[in-house]
Amino acid sequence: MREKRVGVLFSSPIHVILSKHTHYEPDLCVVAAQRRSIIQEAYIEGPPDLIIEVISESNRSHDTVVKFHDNARFGVREYWLVDPRENLISTWRLQGDHYELLGRTAPGAK
Repeated sequence: MREKRVGVLFSSPIHVILSKHTHYEPDLCVVAAQRRSIIQEAYIEGPPDLIIEVISESNRSHDTVVKFHDNARFGVREYWLVDPRENLISTWRLQGDHYELLGRTAPGAK
């Protein structure tokens, strides 16, 4: 956990509880300073403001489909997918109840 004025950065393992039946351990997540109340001693109870997920080949569809939709449904403001296979980072921002693509970045892109 790293804390700054703008928020708190957590790296895995950090348990995030989105609902009674929906729990994840994202690779990285950020909780904005004004929402620190969702940070408990051993977990985060509620949607972080940003989740960054490194796509695992063994879990590719879970990261890009299941978690993607769950994070949007429960109100995670931004979801970044780091794709080592494609060498891309895709950034998504919540618009209403779904994500809209902000952009894709590759090494060397300006």
